Order: sequence, then structure tokens, then C-alpha cells
Amino acid sequence: MDPAPQTNFKYYVVMVDGEARGLFVFNRGGKRLDMIAWDHHSKTWEHDAAYVSRYFIGDLDAEEISRAKAEEIAHGFGATVPSESEFIQISDRAEEEKKQIALFAAAWDGRASAIEMLLQEGASATVWRDGLTPLHLAAANGRLDAARLLIRDGAMVDAESWPLETKTIDGREYVFPVKPTLTRHSPWALVSQVTRRSFAGALGCTPLHLACDANQPGAVLILLDSGADPYLEVFLDGGIEGFWSWTPHMLARGQARASDVPHAEVAGILDTYMWQHPQSEQSKDWQRLRQGRVPM
Repeated sequence: MDPAPQTNFKYYVVMVDGEARGLFVFNRGGKRLDMIAWDHHSKTWEHDAAYVSRYFIGDLDAEEISRAKAEEIAHGFGATVPSESEFIQISDRAEEEKKQIALFAAAWDGRASAIEMLLQEGASATVWRDGLTPLHLAAANGRLDAARLLIRDGAMVDAESWPLETKTIDGREYVFPVKPTLTRHSPWALVSQVTRRSFAGALGCTPLHLACDANQPGAVLILLDSGADPYLEVFLDGGIEGFWSWTPHMLARGQARASDVPHAEVAGILDTYMWQHPQSEQSKDWQRLRQGRVPM
């Protein structure tokens, strides 16, 4: 049976030097996302507003076509024109992704009202982007109200970044660390603005590690009061020397040979807390397991 006609849809092809390079699908009845596009170079359906402004609302040769013609062009791209239900799924995914990106930005900026709104609209405090959570950003930048809201909504205070991948070489499996891409507004690029050490690609990085290295005593107090483990190590890539392990207290004290100035207030908070809360057997077991995950 032929699919029902999709009267809400319009189709456009983008021509470059007489060759079809892009295919656009508009949903005139859509409530949120009005457009998706298949790009000749990326080989994916795009939904980024920046993509629209660059490639469609420009001086390209865009021509309205029928669905049949759109399907013919899509076939040449190795793609298929989405059905109405598929379009809605792409729209839903795009909407959720936008909410999550906005939540990371609000956590970094400390915009508590925006965080409240995004959480009420379905954004998740536990989502990961490039190995970090919104709480990592709020802690690193000392955004205390943001940190409290995220923890209240279920953010994991000991959320850990483990950017590892397994590769098979000559029949054997090897584990390698993965360096994240430091684009201008990526979570790692933001964190690097406030920490004195580079944590991009670090193994086992928690919000507490970032707060200690960035000298954020208020965030450290909130995290510890919420159950963060001050005994966990973060493993920083030392190049040919392998990985160096740092506890939150070591990060606060700094390294004499690197001429680090100790973060005295943060170190004092940790001293008091650790004196009152000796390391539990559960924490010791978890620490041993984490150490076993670090590539040799």
C-alpha cells in the first residue's frame, strides 16, 4: 500500500554548479522543528539552526520539488526521505538535544531560573556530554545555586569521566584513552578556562576534582555535604610517563615543582572532612577497581 500523501511537507533541493548537493524537508504543520536537511558532505539529516542559516537562507540555488523527486535525489545520496513519523522522531531528538545543551550552558553560567525551567521541561541532570555532566561545569565554575538544583534533581555527585576505547590489534584487545575535541563551547573547553591542570581526557574525573583544582570552596562544601567521595583519584595523562593519579586534596595543595599556589581554604575543608570521615571499605574497594581500569 502506498503511504498516505503528506500534505504538510514541502521539499527543496539545493543545487551547486548544476549538481544536487542538499535536500530539505519542511513540515508546515510541525509544532517545533520545521525543517530537517540532508547534507551531501555530512551524510546525515541536519537540524541545527546554524546549518539552516549557512546553507539554505543564503544565495544557493534552492528549488521546490515533489516528494517523488526528493526520493529520487535522496536515493542518489544513499538516504531515504523520512516519513511523517520519522520526521517527528528527528524533531523530538533535536528538541531534547537542544534542552540538554541549554542545561549545560545554564549550569556553567549559574542561571538558576533557566535550570529550573529546563528541568521542568524534561532536561536531565544526569546526562553526559563529552564525558562531563552539568554538575561538573557548575562545580568547576563555582555556581553554587546551580549545583544545588542539579543535585536536588538527581545529579550524581561522583559522576566520573572515563574516556576509553578498546581496539583490537593483531588479535589482542588494547584500551586507549580518548582525547575529547576542544571546540570553542565544548564542556571541556569551558572547564579548561578555570582549572590550572588540563583534565581533557582525564580518567575518573569527578565534579569534586574540578572544584578543588579550580579553587571553588563553596562548591567543594556542597559536594561533600551531598556525599562526594574525597578519596577518589583522577588519572591525568602524563604522556610517555603514563597516568598520574591525583586526589582532590592533592589538587588543592598543588605541586611545588609546578610552582602551584596552594588553595588553602579548599585544602582546609578537605582536611576537616577527611578527619571526620575516614575512608570507608566500600570507597577503598571502588578505588582499587578504578585503578585497575587505567591503561598501563
